[in-house]
Amino acid sequence: MESKQLKRYEENFNEDSSIHNVFSWLFFTMQIFGFMPLQGIFKKQLTEIRFSWRSFRALYALITCIGLFFMTAIQLIRFFKFNIQMIEVQRFWYFGKSWFVSMFFISIAKDWNNFLKKWNKLDEAIMKFGKPIPVKRKLLWLLGFFVTVFIGDYVLIQVQRVQEDIIKGNVILTWDTWNHFQKKRIFQYVYVMFPYDFVSGICLLASTSNSQTSLEYYHEKTPPQSPERKKQKIVQLQVLFSGTFLDLFIMGISLCLASRMRLITKKIQQVATCDGIPEHVWIHLREGYNGLELLCHYINSKIGLAILICFIGNLGIILINLFHNLKADKSYIQKSYLYYSFFFIMAKTVAVCIFGSKIHDESRKPLTYLYAIRDSAYNVEIKRLTRQIARDTLALSGMNFFQLRRNMLLKIAGSIVTYELVLIEFAGDFLKEHQIVNKTTTL
Repeated sequence: MESKQLKRYEENFNEDSSIHNVFSWLFFTMQIFGFMPLQGIFKKQLTEIRFSWRSFRALYALITCIGLFFMTAIQLIRFFKFNIQMIEVQRFWYFGKSWFVSMFFISIAKDWNNFLKKWNKLDEAIMKFGKPIPVKRKLLWLLGFFVTVFIGDYVLIQVQRVQEDIIKGNVILTWDTWNHFQKKRIFQYVYVMFPYDFVSGICLLASTSNSQTSLEYYHEKTPPQSPERKKQKIVQLQVLFSGTFLDLFIMGISLCLASRMRLITKKIQQVATCDGIPEHVWIHLREGYNGLELLCHYINSKIGLAILICFIGNLGIILINLFHNLKADKSYIQKSYLYYSFFFIMAKTVAVCIFGSKIHDESRKPLTYLYAIRDSAYNVEIKRLTRQIARDTLALSGMNFFQLRRNMLLKIAGSIVTYELVLIEFAGDFLKEHQIVNKTTTL
């Protein structure tokens, strides 16, 4: 019996629309940066997909997690050792979120095999209605878009950083450039508390990958050796990509669920206009919808906290970005970067809202056809299905604090305006004291 069930799982797994095939290239990209330590991401057999602590992927992910924990702890220590500044809050925000994302994908990788079995069980139940529309190409397009936008963001800030330091005479292009950027730019917030040496710089770089530092622009009279000059804002490549990977994972899950719901909706549309449809057809449709609803509840139990952290993180970054824009006048190159980076984070947030709400949008469509069924064709199973769809909400949820619907965009916009006004009110003195100081932020 188990062998037959496994064989059916394998058949569903080999389909182009299977959940694992949809995420294969996304997982491959994640593993480059130390996330999702899953073996067999391109395998065609369900039994070949596994998680093992003895694999290089797991070791790499564990080192990444420890490195991000170290960075988060460093920022927490700085809260007690130095005065809390907005830049320190932003660093802690980034590193804390990335540390959570690292632990989250390790947890998902450990349970991915069971996740696939539950998903394939649903596919087996609804395959009688047809094959789901493949969403792999759409997810690859989203991955390519965000990676391309990020590369532009990364290149722009690196060019600014090197150019400004060379122009201001803080660094010249020699072998000492490495030590300068390690100590004064890349890991300044670490070496302000610990002595610098070449070996520790290499270890930090290996544990957190290449780093990205945003420029802080100052008034011409501000000396380079001043304490303000040492307040660098650091964001690692892994930190930046971790948030994007989490966004794409949530979008992919919703798109896959929506493709299954679209299949059920299409079947309901076909049978709703016909007379004499046997009752068992409606039973199968209701069971298919019920199975999809149960799977959605299971997914919410697994990724609900990740959805919550995703939106909290994005909202916080948007507020901090807007706060930096309120500071003194900036040059054209600074404004260009700020607008570009703000577009980046807003594009991610809007995309998560729109694509994350796909499953909810699709779940409401069957009611249009069910309400239009003629009285002569109405039966108790149609009534049960209609009540279930109308009563229950099929949507991804952030720990039941909110559900991913299209109106989330308006709620986020309202929250941004409200919190930004509060932030301006409490930080008014800070803005007045820094009217001659220009700073940029990065995403």
